[in-house]
Amino acid sequence: MNLKKSLILSLMSLCLSPFAQSQNNLSDSTQYVPLIDSISKVEYYYIVDSMPEYPGGQNAMIKFFMNHFNYPREMDVCCKIYTEFIIDTCGNMTHIKILRGLQEDFDLETIRVLKLMPKWKPGKINGKPVNVKYTFAANITLQ
Repeated sequence: MNLKKSLILSLMSLCLSPFAQSQNNLSDSTQYVPLIDSISKVEYYYIVDSMPEYPGGQNAMIKFFMNHFNYPREMDVCCKIYTEFIIDTCGNMTHIKILRGLQEDFDLETIRVLKLMPKWKPGKINGKPVNVKYTFAANITLQ
């Protein structure tokens, strides 16, 4: 059985940060509050006019993840790995970190695959690209 094919249905539960959202009706840019990452000192937003977009959309992102994720063959577990990252003003995925993982093999493989992803269309406030923080949850199970 091809392990990548067995992951297809279970990885469909891509989750982006519940805080990350587009606010098309906000007319005053003072309503956008930048946050500062305490470790990296990078400024980012959760709420923007237009959210960053993965090339081809969410389904393309899921497909990319599934096609590149190498499930450790000796493992027979199910898990949900939560990661966080920033899509910067150039569309690069930066500051990737595990929020809640399973074990080192899965965590490192998740980070490896996220680092392989192509550039996104950056998020914007008033037409200007800004850093936006996302949370990604991958529900990994064998079927």
